[in-house]
Amino acid sequence: MANERRANFQLPYVGKRGVSLELREGKNVEVIGHEHISEVINTVMGKTEKRVGIRGEAQILKEKLENAIHEVEGFKGSSAKAVDEFLVT
Repeated sequence: MANERRANFQLPYVGKRGVSLELREGKNVEVIGHEHISEVINTVMGKTEKRVGIRGEAQILKEKLENAIHEVEGFKGSSAKAVDEFLVT
């Protein structure tokens, strides 16, 4: 039954800009062509207006992720708290 399991993941901040990452596991996985991959890489790495927005949103997401796991002067982010609570129970 493991082959029927499907996991999907998208980055919503990046998706707003027309570029997204989606991971799938299962039977019905589509193969993305090299043309699409090249287009996405050029959008993110090239000198485009979308690149500026994507990088800005990626920075915001990075900061949120760091805050979720970081501990400063006794304050723990939500993910660190959740792991601690899980381990204690």
